Amino acid sequence: MDIAPRYQELYGPFFVTRDQAGAHNAEVAKVWEAYKRDAPIRVPATWGAMNPMRLMYADESLCFRDYWHDSEQMLRLQATAAALSRRIITTDDAKGPRAAPVGATLDFHPFGDETYWGCPVEFYDRDQPRVYHIYSDAKVPPSRMAIPDPFSGGFMDTVWRMYNEMSALVQTDISFAGLRFTPRVRTAGMKGTYGIFNTALQMRGTALFLDMFEDPEYVHGLLDVVSRGYVHRVKAWEKETQKNKRYNICYDHGIDMMSTEHYEQFLVPVYERVKAAFGAEKYDANIEHCGRGEAVLRYKHERFGIDSFSNLNASFLDLEKLRHDLGPEVYMQVTIHPGLVHTGPIDKVREAVKETLTPALKGRGRLTFGIQGDNFRAPIKHLVGLYEAVKEYGHY
Repeated sequence: MDIAPRYQELYGPFFVTRDQAGAHNAEVAKVWEAYKRDAPIRVPATWGAMNPMRLMYADESLCFRDYWHDSEQMLRLQATAAALSRRIITTDDAKGPRAAPVGATLDFHPFGDETYWGCPVEFYDRDQPRVYHIYSDAKVPPSRMAIPDPFSGGFMDTVWRMYNEMSALVQTDISFAGLRFTPRVRTAGMKGTYGIFNTALQMRGTALFLDMFEDPEYVHGLLDVVSRGYVHRVKAWEKETQKNKRYNICYDHGIDMMSTEHYEQFLVPVYERVKAAFGAEKYDANIEHCGRGEAVLRYKHERFGIDSFSNLNASFLDLEKLRHDLGPEVYMQVTIHPGLVHTGPIDKVREAVKETLTPALKGRGRLTFGIQGDNFRAPIKHLVGLYEAVKEYGHY
């Protein structure tokens, strides 16, 4: 694989040989085979560490703004990240240099939802973009909020242009880092959502929490409009891109500290309407919790039958009690605090992993460990050390 010299300089010391990759792959195959049989031999490590965002932070010659405006740049960084990921062992997936094509992704993480509603985005050369609220100072009645066009207006013009340009490029022989692309662009970033409540929160700001007490009808109206807009956007993208159905229902960020009473009052009816609108038989297959509170998490399991939760942080949650309460049949992906992985040192990272992977948490299996895929600035040596600690302390 043709990896640019600047990335070989940054990450070359962590590249594995073919023999090392072969040994790793043989071990990983056994780990996953045992995991799937519910007879685990070790906790698998997931959630890969290498992605375009990491490259942008590490390589000062790159401009963050370009990634979300230049189709070739988005493809280039996705292919480069995939090529590097195949050479660095931080997760339990197959490693080693190989020419298998890369799946291109329309990547507008993490601001696709709110830009659809017209929230202004400010882009920077050397950092992630900032999204501004549109209703933080003025409570616009939901009846006056028009559902936006799914493909045009504001930043959606750029999103739709990028999709069409990338779709044309992957049909050619274009390649980066020695890797070509599969022939269709994945659109999950515009067809999924960070959640109905999360989107409303981005639009209204933290005033939304006060609205729950002072003006609950406004909150009901706003969440209804946002949910109808989400369904409209997803169905339109499915029709235009000829993609299979991909949507979220009760997946939501920003709700981790919400009371179950407010959750039932404001969100459960919305999720039920979204589920009906999509004709779905079940709720989401997996929920990324990404927060502190545990009450709503338990509620989702009991009310919606969710049996898979990811990004459960050991610094914020009582994971042993959560495992006990949810039961052994629930799948859990756990992590440690991203700040610790960032600052280190590796000895403290290892200690945190040891303290997290207790026999009570490991239980009878259905547990994986996330290697900080969103921890973009953590040194790669810390992520390699984190993986090695999971291998050591994750055995049954």
